[in-house]
Amino acid sequence: MKLLSRFPTLLQIAQSAVLLLSALFELFDTMLEDVVGTEITTAHGLFLFAAGKMIKEWLKVRKEFTETRKEVGGARNRETASPHAG
Repeated sequence: MKLLSRFPTLLQIAQSAVLLLSALFELFDTMLEDVVGTEITTAHGLFLFAAGKMIKEWLKVRKEFTETRKEVGGARNRETASPHAG
């Protein structure tokens, strides 16, 4: 199970693809600005950066939630396994 957790999840791969796409958009944008000779203002870079940050934070929260759920589940199993005195 530990071996599988070392591989990136589909969401992490998607995040990398989005950031790569953003870099390609910026490259195309810069080349177009050089050809036209004027500044072109676009918001796609900022939008993709914000989307990447949201995905990164969601992955972090999901990981913490999974770890907490495992800890709580382990504590419940220990509670039910121990005999009640009284």
